[in-house]
Amino acid sequence: MIIDVDHMSQRCATRVIEIAERFSGGYPLVMGHNNLRGPNAKERSAPPALVRRIAALGGMFGVRHLNITASAFIDSYHAVWEAMGKRAVGIGTDVDGFERLPTHAKSVTQEASDAFYARFLSESGS
Repeated sequence: MIIDVDHMSQRCATRVIEIAERFSGGYPLVMGHNNLRGPNAKERSAPPALVRRIAALGGMFGVRHLNITASAFIDSYHAVWEAMGKRAVGIGTDVDGFERLPTHAKSVTQEASDAFYARFLSESGS
């Protein structure tokens, strides 16, 4: 069973991690689409200490990309990569209408960025 702790409160996620750590060898957990919590971040973002515990359990982390620039996404990915011990990091791809892709670097507006990705997806056959 895949257990994704993204939509849990920090208290709940901490408790689930504690339970997963009781299993011999640990039970891997997932953060499917999230970012690391910084100094002014909301509870939704993951505290680095919890991310390290998920890494120790053999879990994985999908880096979130909601409405950010490609450069900011890369910075976020690298921070998560370090917190996860340089393994098991993916891209949290909630782009099926729920979240926006990173803003395309050559697009001036969000609408232009959305049009770029729509063209890309259409022409790529995805």
